[in-house]
Amino acid sequence: MAEHRTSIEIEAPPHHVFDFLVTDAGMTSWMGQWASLDPVPGGQFAVDIAGYPARGVFLEVDPPRRVTVSWGFAGNEALPPGSSTVTFELTPISTGTRVEVVHAGLPEGDVPGHIAGWNHFLPRLTRAVAGEQLPPDTWTPDAEHQRSEGAAMPNLDDDANSTVDAYHQAWTSGDVEQALTYVSEDVRCFAPDESVTTKTDWRDYLAGFVPMLTGTPEHSRMADGDRVALWYFPQTEVAKTTLASELFTVREGQIVEIRLAFDRLGYLPQHQQPA
Repeated sequence: MAEHRTSIEIEAPPHHVFDFLVTDAGMTSWMGQWASLDPVPGGQFAVDIAGYPARGVFLEVDPPRRVTVSWGFAGNEALPPGSSTVTFELTPISTGTRVEVVHAGLPEGDVPGHIAGWNHFLPRLTRAVAGEQLPPDTWTPDAEHQRSEGAAMPNLDDDANSTVDAYHQAWTSGDVEQALTYVSEDVRCFAPDESVTTKTDWRDYLAGFVPMLTGTPEHSRMADGDRVALWYFPQTEVAKTTLASELFTVREGQIVEIRLAFDRLGYLPQHQQPA
């Protein structure tokens, strides 16, 4: 197993940088399109990066000095969830903070891809901490940085996953109009409501549901060519563990079909729940 070390210097105090390593919004401001983080020892570490599900747990959380997580990818036999570790060391310096990243336990063939990844994402961390609103990240590992004996990450369709990730991140963050930029004008929508059949109807459908959301932790996903299936928990004050699923068809960077399934009764106010 191999280890990769790198570092950057950021003009901000450690306690400010630390938040970008342990919060969902902080993490996705510089790396990944979706995150579900529980920053306590044993808590979930889940970040989707260019459609690739990085999964592990928090091993050490020592604010504002150190964060260590286990790291791997769901569906990857060579680097499964939790099989390597990433440590962020934050050291105060005269100009702010030095952030050292130590990625240990990597198979030799996975080192080039992760070097390329950290070289891409750490400058984004610097910009995000400075308050810059970064555009959605579209980085994916190129063929040069894949394992010589096969792909280092799950064999997912990058374009379809990136489109679905951007759409899902936008609407679950409350930006319905941004989400709809990834949806074709002639989209076909199927949901537990027969009136949801056009893009205009879908805008109204999402706009009516978004204010109710308190969280959307992801459960799992699958992809095959231009189709992506996503399972997640759209949490509200009423529903905490009701699973929803969506099946997307994506063509030329636009979602052309959405099939949504969930238990509508689970989201009714308590006084409307069946006896």
